[in-house]
Amino acid sequence: MLAAARSHSFAQLAGAIDVAFGRWDLAHLHMSTLADGTGVSPLEWWDGAAPDATIDGQSTKLSRLVAGEQFAYIFGSSALSVKQAGQWAKRMRRRRRSNPARP
Repeated sequence: MLAAARSHSFAQLAGAIDVAFGRWDLAHLHMSTLADGTGVSPLEWWDGAAPDATIDGQSTKLSRLVAGEQFAYIFGSSALSVKQAGQWAKRMRRRRRSNPARP
């Protein structure tokens, strides 16, 4: 389990995932794909060629997710297709806070 606040960005979550899984070659792109098909990735990496319906992972907060919503995190050479060689994907789910009294 990985804990993150609703105020964290998708880029911050991606960084935490990469560290937690011991990623050493961070030059590869990463992308989260939301349940509605929206892609979330740092747009600066794409040099204007981001896939359609991609929003900026630097500014998009985890608060965009609702409790129970699942999304995919893809780390790899192009982050465009999980079927491409050299990619790694993980399905994730936003859960409710374990302590509702804490902000």
